[in-house]
Amino acid sequence: MGSKKNGTIKWINAYWKMIRSHLKSPKEIEFNDRTIFSLTSDFHCGHADCDEPLIQKYFMDAINYGVRTHFIVGDVVESAYNLKLPKDIGEKIVYEQIEGLKKSLPEVENNKYYVVLGNHDIHAASFLIDRDDGKISYKGAAEIFRELLDDRTDIEVMGAGFVRVKLNNRYTLDLIHPKGNNGECITKYADHYISKAVKKGFDPPNLVDFGHYHTKKLLQGNYSRVMQNGSALKRNNGNGNGFGWVVEFGRGINGKDTMLIHEYL
Repeated sequence: MGSKKNGTIKWINAYWKMIRSHLKSPKEIEFNDRTIFSLTSDFHCGHADCDEPLIQKYFMDAINYGVRTHFIVGDVVESAYNLKLPKDIGEKIVYEQIEGLKKSLPEVENNKYYVVLGNHDIHAASFLIDRDDGKISYKGAAEIFRELLDDRTDIEVMGAGFVRVKLNNRYTLDLIHPKGNNGECITKYADHYISKAVKKGFDPPNLVDFGHYHTKKLLQGNYSRVMQNGSALKRNNGNGNGFGWVVEFGRGINGKDTMLIHEYL
C-alpha cells in the first residue's frame, strides 16, 4: 500500500499546476430545478469489447429518470495503444472511434454531455498533430477533441486529467482521470490533493469522481465522498449493474445539504 500511496502523491504533485488552475477557475454550471446528474467514464469506443448498446441504455435510463446533465470522466475512445501505426492509419482509427462515441450518446432536447479527457483520449489526439514525437499537451488534446465534436452542440469538452465543477454555486464536484495505476488508494489520492488545496485556501469538494480504474467504488475520504466508475468493456465491470452513477444534491427539511447517490438505474 505504501508504494502505491507514494505513486499517487508523485502523480498529483507532478500535475498540481494544472489542478491548481482548475481550482482557481472552475467550470460553473447552473441547474434550472433539481441538481441531478450522471457520472460515468471509460467507454473505450473502438475497443473490440466496447459495449455500445450498454452505453446507450445507461444514458437513456438516466434521461428517463430526469437527468439532463452527464459528466464523462475520460477514455471515451480506445485510440491504438501499444500499436506502432503509421500516422494516416492511426488518424483513420481515431475518426472512426469518435463517430462511434457520437452514436453512443443519445441526442435529447436540453441534454448535455460534459467530457474530461483521459490518457487514451490524449493518445488518440496525438495521431492528429504534425509532430514527429507524437507528444501532445493536455490543453492541445482538449482543443483537438472540441474540433472533432463541434457538430454536436450537446457535447462539451471541459479539459483533460482534472476539472473542478461548481454546481448552482453551492456544490463542488472534482472530476479526475489520472495516469497512474493506484486504484486501491483513490481516497489517499483525493485526500492528498484536497489537503494540499485546502492549505492554499481552496474549498474542498462535495464529491470526487475518478475514471481510469474500471472498477466501481464508493468510499468516504477525510474531506468528501470519493467514487470510481466502472467500464463499458464487456470483460470488465460494465455489464451487470452498469458502470455509472446518478447523483442528486439538494437541501433536506432540516435545511442541511443532502447528497443521494444511486447505482446504475
